[in-house]
Amino acid sequence: MTTHVRVCIIGGGVLGCSIAYYLARMGCREVLLLEKTEIGAGSTSQAAGLVGRLRASSLMTQLMRLSVRNLKALKDETGEDPDFHEVGSIRVALTAAREEELRRQVVFGRQHGLDIDFIEPAEARRLVPALDTDGVRVMTYIPDDGFVDPYLLTMAFAKGARQQGAVIRRGVAAESILVEDGAVAG
Repeated sequence: MTTHVRVCIIGGGVLGCSIAYYLARMGCREVLLLEKTEIGAGSTSQAAGLVGRLRASSLMTQLMRLSVRNLKALKDETGEDPDFHEVGSIRVALTAAREEELRRQVVFGRQHGLDIDFIEPAEARRLVPALDTDGVRVMTYIPDDGFVDPYLLTMAFAKGARQQGAVIRRGVAAESILVEDGAVAG
C-alpha cells in the first residue's frame, strides 16, 4: 500500500487520469490517483465528448489546438485508442445577433489558424441531410472539429499513467484533506 506520495489526485475521471498521465510522463514520480468507485464512472461517463477547436479566447483556442494534437498522439503513446473522429461542426445563426457573432468567430478563428468558413445551405444539407436550413441567416463550418469517446479517452489516460509509473487505486474514497501549516500534508 502506498503511504507517501509526491502528488495525490482525487477522482478518476478524464481530468484526474489525464493529470496523472501527463505528470508521470513528464517524470514526476510518486503519483497516486484515488477513485472512490471505478475509473470514468462519474461525470465523465455522461460527457458528450465534443471536441470543438474554436473558443472565446485566444488562450482557450490555443489550448484546444494542443489538446487535439495530444488526442491524436495518445493511441501511439499508450496503445489505447480514444476513438477520436474529426467529423466537422456546423454553427447556425437564426437571428441577426447570432449572425454577427458567427461573423466575428470566423475572423477570430482564421486569425488563430483554424479552417473555418461560411457554407451554403446546400452544402450544409449534404453534410447533415436532416438539417433544416429554413430561416437560417448564415452557417459556419469547421471541418477539423470532432468527437471522442469519453470513456475510452479516460481508459487511455489511465493506462498511460500506469505505464509511466503512476499508481491508481479504485474503491478508495478521499474523506478529508489534512492541512498542516497551510500546506497539504495528507
